[in-house]
Amino acid sequence: MIPIIKWAGGKRKLSPTIASYLASDYKGYYEPFAGGAAVLFYLEPKNAVCFDINKELINFYNTIKEFPQELANELETNFYPKHSKDFYYEVRGWDRRDDFASIPAIKRAPRFAYLNKCCYNGLWRENNAGQNNVPWGYHNSPAFITREQIAQVSNYFVSKNVRFVLEDYKGVLKVAKRGDLVYFD
Repeated sequence: MIPIIKWAGGKRKLSPTIASYLASDYKGYYEPFAGGAAVLFYLEPKNAVCFDINKELINFYNTIKEFPQELANELETNFYPKHSKDFYYEVRGWDRRDDFASIPAIKRAPRFAYLNKCCYNGLWRENNAGQNNVPWGYHNSPAFITREQIAQVSNYFVSKNVRFVLEDYKGVLKVAKRGDLVYFD
């Protein structure tokens, strides 16, 4: 499988090389810095737990796992058809609203996906106030995430027991045991 989003420092091209150095006889897989999860997608391990401190990233992955059809519907109905520079900045500005924290996860996840695919170089960056501040990427025809990709990733997450946890890298120290693989990037 390939990562469904781009992430700064992503290991999409390096995943085969990284994997060649990793043990293959592990019980559980832990990734303390989820990001684009390129190594996770390359290895496709069972019983994986990925951590990150980025709320929107973890919400996105959990929404794919729990509500794939709803996510695909939201993207296809309320985001992709409206694609433009003005719409990008409107959507990016949602996190500047007072009610942003009350926006349901199923509405924030497609926002994350849309911004990731349309921003400059697939970068996700936030200012000190936690607001996305990446400029428009000048994409006339972005490679939007498809319904089929969402379904494939959701199926993997569910069938292989992949979990995403909103916690910093130290969270892995609470759960990893001897015999587990921890990929610190």
